[in-house]
Amino acid sequence: MIRGMTFLQVLSIVLVALVALFFASRARLYGRLFAPAHYRELADKLPAARTAALERVDEDAGSNVPGDPRVVASAAGLVVFVTIRRDGPVHIHHFSVSVGGGPTADAVGRTFSVFIAERLGWDLGQAAFAVSPRRVFHGEMHLDEAAQDAWAARAVTTPVGEDAHREAMARRNVVSFTTMQLPA
Repeated sequence: MIRGMTFLQVLSIVLVALVALFFASRARLYGRLFAPAHYRELADKLPAARTAALERVDEDAGSNVPGDPRVVASAAGLVVFVTIRRDGPVHIHHFSVSVGGGPTADAVGRTFSVFIAERLGWDLGQAAFAVSPRRVFHGEMHLDEAAQDAWAARAVTTPVGEDAHREAMARRNVVSFTTMQLPA
């Protein structure tokens, strides 16, 4: 033990240092996630996931394996999975977004859910958003045949500027998120 210090004092110093390291690591993570370059990376990768989802309608979402083109894994650690399935004449578009390796904070999940939906060409007014108990964020949009055909034919090109984070943060407040209930 360090001279003149009690066990509790040493323990307190160690705990304060661990808390400081935790917050420093979260600050670095959020700095990478909310950087303009990260928004541009996602905007560049999402069209390929959109195309792959169109090509794999009704393919089992459980086949989410490394190399699946419907999965976007960003350099900052965000993971997005895009699918489309049919239920009769309705096309159900879905994505999930989370930070790999742990729970996803509301600020991250809500902000990127809106950003991703827009980059996939979704109408936010037609979309529903939810968060699971495991802190994975989800978006879903239902389209009939005519709307699906129009959506599929439309090229989605939305420029991403230096203010992408500020803009996405503002738009996340225009949609609501529900909490998903898992069966008992």
